[in-house]
Amino acid sequence: MTRRSIAWGGWSLLLIACLIYALDALPYLFAPASELRLRPDPPSEEVALRVHAAGGLVALALGPWQFLPSLRRRLPRLHRFTGYGYVVGVAGGVVGAVVLARTPGGVGANAFAFYMLAIIWSFSTAMALCHARLRRWDQHRNWMIRSFALTFAAVTLRAGMPVLGWLGFAPSQFYTIVAWASWTINLLVVEWLLLPLLGAGGPARAKPPT
Repeated sequence: MTRRSIAWGGWSLLLIACLIYALDALPYLFAPASELRLRPDPPSEEVALRVHAAGGLVALALGPWQFLPSLRRRLPRLHRFTGYGYVVGVAGGVVGAVVLARTPGGVGANAFAFYMLAIIWSFSTAMALCHARLRRWDQHRNWMIRSFALTFAAVTLRAGMPVLGWLGFAPSQFYTIVAWASWTINLLVVEWLLLPLLGAGGPARAKPPT
């Protein structure tokens, strides 16, 4: 099995995971507030949830395509356009999450975990965008990987809850665990994978991404 086939297999699994999460999250966009157990007062709770879900879905839908070398090489304008769409999606996800955490329903004691996620998610995405604007493609790639790892926290969180429930944790316990683990584990794995690239050093490439 070649390295290219392994990369394609990993990318395909990533895309499938994002699609499965998207199907699971669609009700948050279209279901009535009563079915989502949201209170009509304040209305910001419903609006924030829908903005957060929509932004996260956009980021998850566009994110995997940003890592296809063939797309960057053959259709650079499409890569750039979907990249800006990804940034808009992250912005919606962050704003919705922050507002939702501040509502009375909120996320209780787990609010700090989600605030931290929102801050790091925003920062990594902004860094990826800044380096792209400066044509520092190596740094852009690394920060984009970090950003998408945090976007993928939505999938990790959903996958982690039934696993912890199966292991015997109470809902109040496993939600606190996944509130932190869903993004910290993703980020640690990504940093470990980036170590060889970061250790290579050298100046940033001043040429179009390939």
